[in-house]
Formats: sequence, structure tokens, C-alpha cells
Amino acid sequence: MVEHEKIPPLPNSNVPSGFIWPVVTGRELLREIEIANIISRSDLVGKQGRLEGSGTTDLLLYQAGSWCLKTSARRFFGDLDEGRLRLIDLARRKSRLGPLLPEKTVLCLQNDPAGGGWLWTITPWFQTLRGQMALAEAQDQPLLLAEALEIFARAVVRSLLLTARQEVVLDVHPSNFALGWDQVTYWYLDDDIGSGSKIPTIGYAILKRVEEYQRFPAAVETYVDALEQSLLLRLTQEDIEKLDFRASLEQVILRKPEVHQVQQRLLRILRKCRPRMEAPVNS
Repeated sequence: MVEHEKIPPLPNSNVPSGFIWPVVTGRELLREIEIANIISRSDLVGKQGRLEGSGTTDLLLYQAGSWCLKTSARRFFGDLDEGRLRLIDLARRKSRLGPLLPEKTVLCLQNDPAGGGWLWTITPWFQTLRGQMALAEAQDQPLLLAEALEIFARAVVRSLLLTARQEVVLDVHPSNFALGWDQVTYWYLDDDIGSGSKIPTIGYAILKRVEEYQRFPAAVETYVDALEQSLLLRLTQEDIEKLDFRASLEQVILRKPEVHQVQQRLLRILRKCRPRMEAPVNS
């Protein structure tokens, strides 16, 4: 159990009906968690730059064996009915992720003895793509970095398609994606799932990786190649216009010449995308 830290009431399988999602399997999954062995992972909170972890400073993050549990002060609700509505809303938004939703995800509104309740998200514990990138950089492993960047490139294009075709808006950052157990599937871990027709920061999210890892040119080339292939295969001119994708790329100001070259290269690729194509979002 966490020591020397006041933590909210932890989720358990005995919450009332309507306080857990998914309804059928949620309780079974919660029973698998060894709550007695929970530890705080505040070391992964409030991280910036290329460090592994979340940039959110008010996140309450815990690990119990192979499970991740997270909540925050913003996810405490004095009114349990409001908390239940928020759980339902988050469950609906997560359902829109399709194959990007991690298997064994659970949402739980846990009563607080003092009143109100805490909304928890529970998933298996994964190393994020940012974590893999940080490890690769620290150990000087360009092939491992290239692998993570290539997966991130695919996640970028999948996110663009979700927005263009289904108006689902994700926070596209390496810390929010992870490889699945099969090392092929990738999942979106964050609870930030909005609605809209644009991802305003997508150009920056793409080009920032080029700036961050410029001392690994082969890995960056793998990343850009993967972006080009996925963009040409999946996006249409109709998608690009709806997303205002060109403007998002053009408006990025990162002064490294390597970044400018990739920026122009991607803009040329967008001009080659087909006018219209039937491409499944989940491909």
C-alpha cells in the first residue's frame, strides 16, 4: 500500500450498479488487481520535454502489479449523480476509440466515506511510446527509437482519420499511445477524447518529433517514411481540407533546418493524396 501519501478511496468491485463500466466484465477485472501492493507513480507526473510520463500536474497515478490506476482532484464529484453522468460520458467517448481502446479498460466511480465519489480509469500497465523513445535515447539504440517513431507515425494518421471521418479528437502525443501485447497493435491511453473536425496542434505534434530526435537521422527518416506511406494510403484531399491539415503544418515554427525540410516534404506529400478514396479508419 502507498505510504506517507493521502490517496483517494481506491476502486473496488463492490461499487453500486451504474458505477462501473463495462458492466459485465468490469467487476471481474477489478478483482484481479492486487490493491494491497499499490504504489504511487508520482515520478511520472508533471513531466515535460522528452521525459517519460504525463505533463498533467494534478494527475494521481498508481501502479498495482501489472495494472495502472489514475484519477485526479478534477475527477472528484461531490454529487454522485453528477459523477455517474461523467462516467457514462467518458465511457461513451472511450467506446468511440474502437481498436484504439486498450483491452481490459475499466471505469469506476468509487464512493468516498466523506461524501461524493472519485472517477477512476483502470488499464493494464503499458510502457508508452514516449517511454520507449526515452529508453532508446538513453541507451543509444536508434533501431528501438525508429520502431517507436514508426508506430507513432501510424498513430498520428489513425488519429487524423478518426477526426476527419468520425469527429473524434485525440491528444496526439507519444505519452498517450502504447504498443499492445502483440507488439503490433497500438492503443490510446489518455482520457482526453474530444469532439470536432480539427486537431489544432497536429502539425506541431508531427514536426516536434523531428526536432527532438535529430541526432538520430536514420530513425527520423524511418518516421518520415512511415508518415508519407500512411498519409498517401489513408488520407484524401477531402480529409486534408476538412482537417485544415496543410495550415496546421505550415504554421509550425521550429527553426532547425531539418524540421523545415521535413515540413516541406510532408506538404508535397499532401498534394499527392487522392481526391477521394474509400479507406477504413481502423486500417
